[in-house]
Amino acid sequence: LVHAIETVIIEWTHQIRDVLKKDSAQFVLNGQFPNPFVELEFWKAKAQNLECIYDQLRDPKVRKMAELLEKTNSSYFPSFKNLFRDVVSALTEAQDINLHLMPVRFHLEDYEQAEFDECEKLFAPLMHVVCLIWAHSEYYNTPGRIVVLLQEICNMVIEMARGYLEPTEIFKGEVEETIEKVRKAQKILKAFKQTYEDHRVKIKDYFKEKEAKEWEFAPQLVFHRFDKFLERVETVMELFETSMEFLKLEKIEFGGIKGKVLSAQTVQIFEEFNELYKVFAEFSGDPLDPLDTDFLPQYEKFKASIADLDRRL
Repeated sequence: LVHAIETVIIEWTHQIRDVLKKDSAQFVLNGQFPNPFVELEFWKAKAQNLECIYDQLRDPKVRKMAELLEKTNSSYFPSFKNLFRDVVSALTEAQDINLHLMPVRFHLEDYEQAEFDECEKLFAPLMHVVCLIWAHSEYYNTPGRIVVLLQEICNMVIEMARGYLEPTEIFKGEVEETIEKVRKAQKILKAFKQTYEDHRVKIKDYFKEKEAKEWEFAPQLVFHRFDKFLERVETVMELFETSMEFLKLEKIEFGGIKGKVLSAQTVQIFEEFNELYKVFAEFSGDPLDPLDTDFLPQYEKFKASIADLDRRL
């Protein structure tokens, strides 16, 4: 009977350890770009799973099994005790985190339902709640935890910006209209980063009754992907600003003796510019994806050709 119980304990240990070692950071480590709802659902599910395991381990039958292992001096009894202790510890952690993450859900839902070009005012309340979580949760106030949440919020902002700018259509519309959208997106992205910085500086103000813990981790950990995306948006912005200048050539006419010749040369330059820009209108990749390696070589070619057109002008 003792041997049978020990066999069961081994099996349970493997199953429970699998639940205990699951971490929300795994999605990020796997190269995925989850949004913060993934984090919220992870801790909610983990808390529920551990509550079920805890209830099963406190079942009278399981208690009798543990008593029998103890009476027979089984070498598996200490392991069982440690397993139970680890479950209690993990359950306390998961319940604490799940509880403190609940308020952020409302702000994330507000942000998700808002139009991207009107969401700037929602950044401060969202970051305020993240700071409160850092200050009040016993288990979520470590760099490893908060960085994952902040990275996921960055992913959400990026996806909203991409939806607003429509990468597949961005070079197919009117330049005058599109440049305004890109300019607005650039402003909002910078505002989000500034909001983070404003709250990082005053994080100690959130600690009222205990010693303050600063955000001492490097901002690059949070904004690694975000910065690359912002850089790509700024590149697209430069392309549109250059295009706006060259589109003015369509309406330029020269007077005087050489007027006809100069006007013809200007028309030629304008037509060559249109051919250069058409490459982007027909671009099959994703111009707003920093991982898309095809866009930048095309842009570098474009810049080199534009420099030549500039000299001719």
